Amino acid sequence: MKKPLLAGKSEFGAVYGVTAARVSEWVTRGNLDYSYARVISGSPYWLLDFVRRFGELTTRSKAVDEAALQAIVEAQQPAAWVAAVGELPVIVGQQEVMQIFGLEHGTLVEQAQKRGAWPAGDWSLSGSHLWLLDTVLEAAALVAKDPTARPWAPAEAERVRHRAVARIWMPDDEVVDALREGSYDGPGSKILPRGRAAKKAVPAE
Repeated sequence: MKKPLLAGKSEFGAVYGVTAARVSEWVTRGNLDYSYARVISGSPYWLLDFVRRFGELTTRSKAVDEAALQAIVEAQQPAAWVAAVGELPVIVGQQEVMQIFGLEHGTLVEQAQKRGAWPAGDWSLSGSHLWLLDTVLEAAALVAKDPTARPWAPAEAERVRHRAVARIWMPDDEVVDALREGSYDGPGSKILPRGRAAKKAVPAE
């Protein structure tokens, strides 16, 4: 299936000519919720289909920046419009990838990408890479089969092209099953409060 068109806070804001911080304010004020979003690595990603309709659903209508919307659509191609969260495939970010493969820190993902031993994200939204779960499992299986495989290495990275990876990433089946079943509740499954909200969430001693 094609990737669904999505939007993080930055893309949501761009569609209406505002900042990601303003989108956060809409959430805080109750003007926007996560009914049409999936939480991935602790951040919300809304269906772009909902984002483009959001301006008509508010008390004060908001005009869509059609050029910005088109740019977001083009940047995600090939992709398709999806109208319901239930139609989304399983999507993971860095935090879920760390749990799937038992990685100690997220920089291991970035290092593997630089060496060409790991694919770039299926999406790059609001400064983060996201992958289809099938993409990361297929990538891990490919490298496990051939530790010298560098299918994602840029042409100029010849010096690392035939160097075996130091670590084979083996998926944790329990984490994978939980993600597929929608029961995953590990790191990245919830939006944690930040800034002032985080301070308020800390219980007083």
